[in-house]
Amino acid sequence: MTDADLSDLEVGLSILGGGGGGDPRTARPLARPGWRREIFGFEDLDPDTVCIAVGISGSTMVHSERLLDPDAFGVAIAAVERWTGRPVQAICNTECAGVNGMLTLVAEPALPLVDADLMGRALPGLNQFSLVVDGLDPVAATVTGAGGVLLVDGSRPEEFERILRGGFEAGVGFAPLALGAFPLAFLADHVIQGTLGRALTLGRKWRAATELGPELLAELGGRWLGHGRVTAIANQREQRTRLVTLGGVHSQLRVVARDEYVACLRDGLVVARAPDIIVMADLSTRSLVPVDRLRTGQHLAVASLPVAEWWYQRPSRLASVLPSHYGLAGLDEVEDPT
Repeated sequence: MTDADLSDLEVGLSILGGGGGGDPRTARPLARPGWRREIFGFEDLDPDTVCIAVGISGSTMVHSERLLDPDAFGVAIAAVERWTGRPVQAICNTECAGVNGMLTLVAEPALPLVDADLMGRALPGLNQFSLVVDGLDPVAATVTGAGGVLLVDGSRPEEFERILRGGFEAGVGFAPLALGAFPLAFLADHVIQGTLGRALTLGRKWRAATELGPELLAELGGRWLGHGRVTAIANQREQRTRLVTLGGVHSQLRVVARDEYVACLRDGLVVARAPDIIVMADLSTRSLVPVDRLRTGQHLAVASLPVAEWWYQRPSRLASVLPSHYGLAGLDEVEDPT
């Protein structure tokens, strides 16, 4: 992959963000002119290669104002190496969507970058990393600032989330994170493979299209849910959600949003919900609209794309990413698949 691919990749990573994950364009300055990075599949490397997942966690908004030093990943990786006694030989992505998908491309350039991640899209919770969802108790380390490192080992999923969040708050609001350090042969069943390649393909097709409509979404493997003008945005503080109403010609759409888009209802029926990826785009500019850029009066298209099949392979995996996981009732079942 070279810097000529970055514009397409940024679009694809934004699509996989599902309205969240941060703006991948904020990391563009880290990829200098002439930048190049080779991407490896699992089949390209020795199965015994020890791989660690890296990314940032915390506030992506803060990151847009204060860029991360990519060398900081090495500090977190070294902490995991010391604790586990396993020298890291490759890296993959914690979250190949939004800004994290770009940051991993410039992290640890001496190590092979494996096309795999722990989410297959953007998700808000650290306890939604695939390694945590599968109960593997991965060792994790994050840089807390001023030379400090916080390391977590053997915690329950709810503790994993809470303790690491405290580390981010001790720093600047976000921090580099490294977790895992497992052989590729072991990781193969516990990560989502090919997400980076999917992002690049999605971005190329999106940018090459002359019109945003059902045909494009079908080509991307997704479904057109409808379009309309945003007539209301209501904040529901108790559930920490935003309810976005779009008035269409033939139907009314309502999109439930948190950090990402969680569900879409058409005339009261659930037509899409997490973990599948809900996409909102401005019809006049064909630009993707994340949750934090929603405004009344926008004329938006709404579509959904399937998430990686990994999430549907076990009930425990799916339960950790459905709307009910966030305390949102009545949204898990898609009532109208057409």
